[in-house]
Order: sequence, then structure tokens, then C-alpha cells
Amino acid sequence: MDNNPFSGIAFFFIVVAFINGGLSAAIPFAIFFFIANSIMGGGKRKKRGPGPSGRGGRRDHERSRARKEADLARQRAEARRREEIRRKTERVRRPAAPRKNPLKNSGLAKFKEFEYEGAIEDFKKALTISPDDIALHFNLAAAYSLTEKKDDAFSHLDKAVKLGFKDFDRINTHDALAYLRIQPEFDDFKANGYRMSASAAKKSSPGLNEGLLEQLNRLQDLRERGVLTEAEFEAQKGKLLG
Repeated sequence: MDNNPFSGIAFFFIVVAFINGGLSAAIPFAIFFFIANSIMGGGKRKKRGPGPSGRGGRRDHERSRARKEADLARQRAEARRREEIRRKTERVRRPAAPRKNPLKNSGLAKFKEFEYEGAIEDFKKALTISPDDIALHFNLAAAYSLTEKKDDAFSHLDKAVKLGFKDFDRINTHDALAYLRIQPEFDDFKANGYRMSASAAKKSSPGLNEGLLEQLNRLQDLRERGVLTEAEFEAQKGKLLG
């Protein structure tokens, strides 16, 4: 007998019916209660939680969650891979840092101390390392103007503008260029977009052999002072001898 309270009541009535009416009276009660108990027991079994099918549902849920976690892990790995590719591409595209030029700094220091001749020498040697440095050409123009060497001053100012210098107000107001601005050539220089005419440029340029020899001497001096390595010296000399 199970723990169903209905079974106890049914047993009680069957016993009473048997005592009062015998077996013939107890049998209908027994049949009735048996049928009723079966119906009630079946209903309760239906209300119970799922058997094997419930365990299968949990397994499906766990598999689904595992698939989602795996997908998420793949997405994160792919995102990391794309970020690494982006960083490598950015490093390739990033321009190399300009090479340090100690002679440029020493020239500026001398310029500020009014040692214009020494500044000119350092600036000229610095150009051997960085021939397209706009600031070096402008600084040379200023130093030559202060030492009243107008041809050299116009030449380097012309090169600075050619390389991209566009601060024309500075040319017109810089104190160091005052000597240039009072020269008769300045008006034509200004009208020509702060560039020298072809004839003036040819006149101010030193002879080929003289200029080449001077540049080679500068390279030799830089190598001896340790500013240029042997390989850099040979590379620069090769460019000059072309």
C-alpha cells in the first residue's frame, strides 16, 4: 500500500462493507475504489516532471550554450587578429623619425650667442646630413644676412621656399633678414614669389668644382668627428659624385 490517503479510506470502507454485508457487499466497493485510485494515480503521474525527455532538454540547452561560447571565443580571436594586422600596417605606414642632427643644434646655440660665423659653419655641415632641411636653409639665410653676405642669404632663402617654406610674413618681418630687405634685389625676389630669377641664381651659385670640393671636405670632417659613420660617409659621397 502506497502513501496515498485515498487508499486508506478505501480500505476502511471495504472492511466495513465486508463486516456488515460480507464479501458480496465488499466487492463493489473494492472495484470502485480500485478504478478511482487508478484514475487519480495516473493524473498524479502526468503532473510529475519530465523523465528522460527533461534530461534531454537540459543536454540540448547545455550544447546550445557551449556553441554560443565557442562562437564568442572565435569572434574575439578574429577581432584580436584584425587588431594585430591593423597595428602592423600602421607601424609600416608610420614615417621613420627624422635623423638627429647635432650640428643643427650647435649652430642654433651659436646663433643665439651671436657667433654667426660659427653658426654658419655648423649649419653648412648640418646640411651635409640633412640637405633638404627647410629650417637649416632659413637659418643660414638669416646668418648670412646678419653677416651682410647677401648672395648666400638670397640663395638659401630661395632653397627654403623651394622646399616648402611658406611663412612669407616672417621673411618680411624677421629682424635677421632686415639687411636683405633693404637690398635692391629684394623687390624682384619678392615679386617672383620669394624665389631668385634664373640669372640671379646662376650668379650666386659657386662653381661646380668649388662647391663639390667644399661639400666633400665637409663630409670628411664629419666622418673624422664621428658624426657620420664610414657607411654614411660613403653613401653621401656617392650622391655627390653621382
